[in-house]
Amino acid sequence: MKELLPDRRERVVSYHVLLLTEAGFLDAQSTPSSDGGSLVWPPLRLTFSGHEFLDTIRDPEVWRRTKAGALKVGGLSVALLKTIATGYLKHLIKEKLGLYLT
Repeated sequence: MKELLPDRRERVVSYHVLLLTEAGFLDAQSTPSSDGGSLVWPPLRLTFSGHEFLDTIRDPEVWRRTKAGALKVGGLSVALLKTIATGYLKHLIKEKLGLYLT
């Protein structure tokens, strides 16, 4: 796997890629690691859900509020972040456009 994050070990990055794949945000395929003793999971692409999540948190205010909300409830799972971000985005749409989204 190409060293995109030189301060992180290959297997740590690979593990997080695997988790994001299981959550439906990435597509990845297992390949033998450089040491030959384990598998690594290089990302192949963002999925539709991955793109939707990034589009939801693209606005700095939505991302700031999402992180603050997650810290208040003590949870930082990706699923929780997505739910909070979607809620804040809907709130901003209501605030700025007067539209109520369910």
